[in-house]
Amino acid sequence: MSPAYRIASALLVLALAATAGAYPKDPTNDTEFIQQSIHADTAEIKMAELALKASSSDEVKKFARMMIADHTKHRKESSRLAKALMFSVAEGTTKEDQEILAKLAKLTGKDFDSAYAKAQVVAHEKVLKLNEMWSRDGETQPVRESAKATAKVVRHHLEMAKKLDGGSDR
Repeated sequence: MSPAYRIASALLVLALAATAGAYPKDPTNDTEFIQQSIHADTAEIKMAELALKASSSDEVKKFARMMIADHTKHRKESSRLAKALMFSVAEGTTKEDQEILAKLAKLTGKDFDSAYAKAQVVAHEKVLKLNEMWSRDGETQPVRESAKATAKVVRHHLEMAKKLDGGSDR
């Protein structure tokens, strides 16, 4: 690998880490929290599907399969919660997540694995903080309970992502 390619890969990793899981603003109500959760789930599923194609690591692919299963389940649960609270949510991903997906799509093998792992650590750190906050501050009991349960799963995902990232505590 040429020095220029290594520098470009390093810059891409930094850009991915800086924007992973980014949202324009923190949610101010249960509706926004659930909307952001569903967008994050959708982005995680898409990134994991990309990992199954672009990764050279069996561990990354195993992690990606777990992300698909867990985030598909959570997205369905969040959609049911939104329906129970009588509001609808828009499907899709954020502009920031679309940018991350586009950047990851340009990588393969070990370069992909490194960028994906770092992006997963950053994203799960942010989502963990958000769910911990909403487990205390959510407007309704069902949302607080959902956020509390989700935080446990996200904490596990974060531990696994750190292992993919070389055990990094950043």
